[in-house]
Amino acid sequence: MSELVPQSEIKEIQSRTGILITEAQRLPADTEATDDQLGLQLHHLGDFYKMVGVELRELENKRKAFTAGLNDSLKQINATFKELSEPRQEAKAEADRKIRALQSEQRARIAKENERIRMENEAKAKAAAQANAIAEKHAKPGEAITPIVLPQELEKVHHNTVDTRKKWAFEATDYHTEEAHQMVISYLQASGKYVGIFEMAVREVIRNSDDPSTIKLDCAKIFQDETLVLR
Repeated sequence: MSELVPQSEIKEIQSRTGILITEAQRLPADTEATDDQLGLQLHHLGDFYKMVGVELRELENKRKAFTAGLNDSLKQINATFKELSEPRQEAKAEADRKIRALQSEQRARIAKENERIRMENEAKAKAAAQANAIAEKHAKPGEAITPIVLPQELEKVHHNTVDTRKKWAFEATDYHTEEAHQMVISYLQASGKYVGIFEMAVREVIRNSDDPSTIKLDCAKIFQDETLVLR
């Protein structure tokens, strides 16, 4: 293993693993917090989520560098980086869950507050209408009446700091079926590309479909992969 991946570099990455898991477990997700505290928690969670995402991309780039031209050692290297990536995936998932919980709480609070605002605005409008009707009833002939207009409170708006994005993805189930071979052949005939042949062929099927959810393949399982999008 030491000939494939420098152990000093692996140990340096591993030293971060425990720290990341601890940080993920300590991430704030207090749904009983004040509005300002909710915003601060979401900001902190978003920063952590992006940081772990950067580390995952860096790990993937390192993995690709080590596996270039090392087909015989590919499984061994992938297993090493899978072991390194899984704790980060778990940490990222922990941040994901907490972000969604806090966002749900934020939306619920804003909806409740807006309901209160609507009821108060309706009450103000009704009171103003009644007062104006009384004033008109008791006004002297020809007397100008200045209508009473009570100020209306504006409803609160939820500003998203985190969105979700859906994209069609797939997980190969069998590379060796006739269907998989025909897809590869069709793709090669159309494009002449030979890098990542099977993956590119399946993605081509997805791109050419009006509704990828209806695609049925023996060689791949197509599904929607949802990820957080931080802004």
